[in-house]
Amino acid sequence: MSRRHARETAMQYLYGMDMTDFSWEQIEPDISANRDLSARDSEYVKNIIQGVSRNRERIDALLSQYLKNWTLDRIPKVDLAILRLGIYEIAWCDDVPPGATINECVDMAKDFSTPKSSAYINGILASYHRSRGEDAKEPPKPEP
Repeated sequence: MSRRHARETAMQYLYGMDMTDFSWEQIEPDISANRDLSARDSEYVKNIIQGVSRNRERIDALLSQYLKNWTLDRIPKVDLAILRLGIYEIAWCDDVPPGATINECVDMAKDFSTPKSSAYINGILASYHRSRGEDAKEPPKPEP
């Protein structure tokens, strides 16, 4: 499986969690049992979902700073899942280039959302990345 497919799987779990109010602990066994994921991809998906879950308030606060005339509750749930994944990867995943994250999130929006979603997802994530600058140290790594 490719990293792209693993990222899409993580986004789909995040979307499902938002729609059902399931917690990380409730879906973790499902990820572990997912036969479509290699061990490496399963760990990646778990890392993303657990990280977004543990840092959701902070991620949502960061997202809110970049929404123009919008609030989080107005964003379609699939777009919100993509944005949360994107902010998490940019802020907390040192092994993933931010440009790759932004491109993958834009592609996910094209595949899973409305035609206009990819443009504003690109704008929000690119603005966030630019605001961090080269020496961005914030936010700190999530707890294991």
